[in-house]
Formats: sequence, C-alpha cells, structure tokens
Amino acid sequence: MKTLFFFFFLCILLMFHNIDVTHSITDKPYCVVIDPGHGGYDTGATGRNFVEKNITLMFAQQLQKLLADEFNTVLTRNSDYDLPIDQRAMIANHEKASIFISIHTYGNFVNTQKGICIFYTDNSNSQVDHTISWHPESQVYWESIQQKHAKRSEQLASIVFDEFKKNQNFEINDVQSLPLTVLCGANMPAILIEIGNIMNPIDEERLNNKTYLYEYSQILKKAFISFLEK
Repeated sequence: MKTLFFFFFLCILLMFHNIDVTHSITDKPYCVVIDPGHGGYDTGATGRNFVEKNITLMFAQQLQKLLADEFNTVLTRNSDYDLPIDQRAMIANHEKASIFISIHTYGNFVNTQKGICIFYTDNSNSQVDHTISWHPESQVYWESIQQKHAKRSEQLASIVFDEFKKNQNFEINDVQSLPLTVLCGANMPAILIEIGNIMNPIDEERLNNKTYLYEYSQILKKAFISFLEK
C-alpha cells in the first residue's frame, strides 16, 4: 500500500509541478534520460572562464542530439533553471527510462587532477549522502529504489569506462561506487559521470571544445548500445 501511495504521489507531483523537459519522441524501444547537473542559482563548480551548470547543459544537449537516432531521449532540464535533486530521478522514472545518466564536472584545489570520473550507487553498506525531503514513511523506500539495479549500474559504469579506455584522447579514472542522492531514487540502471575537472586549465579548455565533446558523446552512445544489447 505504501508503494502504491508513493508512486501515486509522484504522478500527481509531475502533473502539477512545473517541470520542463525536452523529449525526442520516436518509436524506439529504449529511452535514455540525460540529466545536466545543477542549474539556476546552483552553478556547481567554477573554473576560470566557465561554470559547471553551463558546461553540463551544453554537453547534455549535444549528447541528446547524437543519441536521438538510436534512442528516445529526455533532458531533465533544457535551460538554466533550478531543478531539485530528487526530481531528476523522478523524471527518469516517469519516462520509464532504460538508462539514467547525470552529467557533471568536478573542481578541487588540487587542479592537477584531471580526466573523467564515473560513479554508480550501491547502498548495501552505506547511507545516502544526504536526506531527501519526502514523507518519512516514503523516504526509506525512495532511497532504496536504485539498490535493486546496483549490479546493472555497475555493469553500465564498467562498459562506459572500457569504451573511454580504448580512446587515447581521454584520461579516465577508476569507476567508483558512492551513495549519490541524484541516483538513489532511479528505478533503472543509472550512473553519474564527471566529464572533467573544470578547475584544471587543460580540462576546462576541452570542456568548451565542441569537437572534443562530440567525440565524448560518440563514446557514450557506443557504450549505451553495448550495454543494452547484453
């Protein structure tokens, strides 16, 4: 009964909350939901010339265009506005996505670090990174949704890693499992990918290079096709 109430609540919220998503409507069997991290007042990490929210949106829009010939695609946001973190996975669930990918950059004071980082969520031995603002009775269920997909999410992350590893133009860091709130409510295989260190001058320049990002998108497309064929 709690489960039915929870999904009824999600449907009502999606109907009446002003969530603006961009769809690529086709008759293809698989759907990929692409989440450009941050937005609006939440700028994310800041580099010398760019902020994370703009880089993630630009890349997500390019990725959507490239994927559209193989998949139904949905962007969780299509312009610069705030979107609560829990609603990102909610959109993916509503669309019955086959894959959910959240796009980010990273930034730290050790700006010598660079390259791609890939994460999936496995909550079997940990707590999520912070509490989602749901009714207490529903909260535990929401935070455990991704757990049943943990193995497939790990497989997806590994396939993406392997595809990038084949290309010498990209630096790739080891896949990690972290209890990420943006993924924990996703009812499908889900990963978060940090496409570079925006505070590293080399990475920041690459992140604003459309040719580089197009090649990046091609690798992700190949990885998604490979994953869904398994």
